[in-house]
Amino acid sequence: MSTFVVGDVHGRRAQLRSLLKLLPRDAARDTLVLLGDLIDRGEDIPGTVSDVLSLRDDAASGNV
Repeated sequence: MSTFVVGDVHGRRAQLRSLLKLLPRDAARDTLVLLGDLIDRGEDIPGTVSDVLSLRDDAASGNV
């Protein structure tokens, strides 16, 4: 089990996606914590919110 912590995304969806691809993360076993300013500015606030909510869905399905 690992814990990954990401801070201050600032609505940058593309950068968040790139970072998440680099993490050796197993949604069923690992924890991802997003801290700080998630959507206070940036190029794609709606897309960032959508991606973060889908991470929650992945975690839920991984724990079923």
